[in-house]
Amino acid sequence: MRALPLIAAVLTLALLPACEQRVVMDKSWTSQNYRTTDLETYGAGRDFHTVVIGDPFGQGQAAFTQAVTRELSRQSGALRVNFTDRPDASASDFYRIVLAFNPATSLSRERLCRNQASVSGGPPQKDIELAGAFCGSNKAVTYLQARFKGPATSVRDPEFREFLRAYMQSLFPRNASKQAGL
Repeated sequence: MRALPLIAAVLTLALLPACEQRVVMDKSWTSQNYRTTDLETYGAGRDFHTVVIGDPFGQGQAAFTQAVTRELSRQSGALRVNFTDRPDASASDFYRIVLAFNPATSLSRERLCRNQASVSGGPPQKDIELAGAFCGSNKAVTYLQARFKGPATSVRDPEFREFLRAYMQSLFPRNASKQAGL
């Protein structure tokens, strides 16, 4: 009977690494102009311009961009948002999303929206960093920095898919509390 508490303690310690939080939301910011219906208003049933920078899996930028936008579109469910790097005329000219994976330098929300051409992704690594913004013209409406504690092998990795889902829910918060600048 004395062995049972010891066995329970050993099992608990053995399971702790599996319970480690793999998704960490580091910094977030929400403009006072953000409305919780923005994604529905500007994306539901049509194209939504999505800029993907970096390739944390080393599969090539074009292939990674297509995999990410396909996954985001799949996750949009009933909204049927078509996240794409090649939007058609149905997309808003004013709004877009910029996602920088493993950014080579520290990024501000302003830089992501105003000067995304100057942003580059870093090399593949075990943990994946993601800085992104929902931009209205050249100003951020929402901004989020997050980390996925890897490893992940591709966009099809179930845990990486969960990371993207959690990230997008935080980038487009349903219960937005207005925050002062970062």
